[in-house]
Amino acid sequence: MPVQKPAANIIPDDKPYVIIVDQPKTHGFRFRYQCEGRSAGSIPGEKSTNEKKSYPTIKICNYKGPAVVIVSCVTKDDPPKPHPHSLVGKDCKKGVCTVKCSVSDTISFQNLGIQCVKKKEVAEALKTRQEINVDPFKTGFDHAHNLNIDFSVIRLCFQTFIQDSQGQYRIPLNAVVSQPIIDKKTQNELSIVRMDKCSGRACGRDEVFLLCEKVAKDNIRVRFFEEDSPWEALGEFNPSDVHHQYAIVFKTPPYRNIRITKDVTVLLQLVRPSDFASSNPIKFTYQPEDPDPDRIEEKRKRKVHTACASDAQTISKNDLKNRLRLRAIRGGKSVMPHTSNYDMKLEEPSNLNCVMPSNPIQHEVPTFPPTDLFSVEPTYESSSSILKALELSQAEDIGFLSEDTFSKYLSDLSSTNTFANITDTHDLALESLHFYQE
Repeated sequence: MPVQKPAANIIPDDKPYVIIVDQPKTHGFRFRYQCEGRSAGSIPGEKSTNEKKSYPTIKICNYKGPAVVIVSCVTKDDPPKPHPHSLVGKDCKKGVCTVKCSVSDTISFQNLGIQCVKKKEVAEALKTRQEINVDPFKTGFDHAHNLNIDFSVIRLCFQTFIQDSQGQYRIPLNAVVSQPIIDKKTQNELSIVRMDKCSGRACGRDEVFLLCEKVAKDNIRVRFFEEDSPWEALGEFNPSDVHHQYAIVFKTPPYRNIRITKDVTVLLQLVRPSDFASSNPIKFTYQPEDPDPDRIEEKRKRKVHTACASDAQTISKNDLKNRLRLRAIRGGKSVMPHTSNYDMKLEEPSNLNCVMPSNPIQHEVPTFPPTDLFSVEPTYESSSSILKALELSQAEDIGFLSEDTFSKYLSDLSSTNTFANITDTHDLALESLHFYQE
């Protein structure tokens, strides 16, 4: 009499069921053809990182004992149909993977790769699947000849069988289907590279330029949303606003409350409707409506400030010119033909006064600068003569030169290093000479 295997340890109060604890990663995995002659790789898990790798994993709940799991490729349809692509790797045969576990309730699939088939090979691949009776949802194989199949997307279906009282794996549990796995060759992972602005008005309609990874112009959306509220809205753009699949020009949607009084931060992301894939969200700030969008008040204040500054600059320039002339005639010797004994008091440029002598009848008070004196201009034929006169404390002679001649001499002096000597000798600011030159 044959020895019977012990019955599976099923908890009588709860029925066993299967869940997926680590979904396969949707993006970043490439399907390989058999003719490529290389390994198809391993499908990474959604929780996989550079530091710690993970793989698709299921868990059998309310059950402790041996089980058999069959993994196959199915379409993204509802209900899913058998997909002609095959699974390759350890424990894989005829396009499906069969794993037998003893007592563990968690099963990880570390060596699953996807091998794609050509369109002319679809019928043969599905016929093989039909021969081994792998049809998880009993949808049949009529689609083998119409080729209405998306070859760039598959889903993994996990069928689990546990032992019956005779030790045979005849008790099926619920079949579970993973999220879509998209061929890296056809669809890249959505990613926002850069935006020209990350803020806008609460009423919306601001134009934004967004750079991204490759997208399809008729299969992409720009979604605005808040994590702590059900509000969401889509950016406004047409397929023609998608530039060469790498840039999108859209207009922002209005915020749910356009009368906000302070900045509100929301999130923005790219969404692909075909597989509901999304990019990592970035922040976008809605700002209150500007009461003075044309900056009228700011321009008015700027205009008043400019006018005041212009007036102040004109007065200062005139004062400096007068001061320069008066200091030029303050030397120890006088070249004026008047021999009268009179005193002159020089005050600030803004308050110039001539002090009359004690006997005004005998003396004539000259005007400043004197205009009826002999011409001094022919005396200085070059800028070096001017410098020599200043060094001999005869700066008063410069006061009798015309403005055109003096400006010419100043221009000549500016091309040499003689300004320092002039200002040191006669206590003249270098800025004064430049103001006079202007």
